[in-house]
Amino acid sequence: MKSIYVDTSVIIARYKPGDPLYNDSNALFQREYRFVISPLVLVELYSVFSRIRPYIRLPKPLRGAALSSLIRFVVDDCKLTVVYNLLVARIGEEACRVPLEYIYAMRLADALRLRALDLLHVAQAALLDGEVEALVTGDEEILERRERIEKLTGLSVASPRELI
Repeated sequence: MKSIYVDTSVIIARYKPGDPLYNDSNALFQREYRFVISPLVLVELYSVFSRIRPYIRLPKPLRGAALSSLIRFVVDDCKLTVVYNLLVARIGEEACRVPLEYIYAMRLADALRLRALDLLHVAQAALLDGEVEALVTGDEEILERRERIEKLTGLSVASPRELI
């Protein structure tokens, strides 16, 4: 089974009928992929769903549920797998654990000139080399830079429509 890294925009669209990615996102999640996310996506899901809950389509039992229950439902419903890497890094005299994607994102920042969270998604997906085949996003800035991203990281970038 092929694995793909999905960013937050693709997941949110599945539950938001007015979203331009709604149909493509739903079709994508019906396909046979292993859907990979990072802890960053989880944080974004909490943030976004806390603000848009009245505008999303959910099963009735979840409409008044705690936010954590809603996120658990989304993770299960979309068959999401959370992955991450830690690295011990030296900062001055101190050694500390830093998520590897943060270090990689810092190295990619000047070349890609993406917003911080987008840069972290690219870094995380690229670090899953061999584990995921593509980063799937609806983010126009990432899609516009797909050739540069692939050249720098070897990571393919696709919209949901390209995989359904």
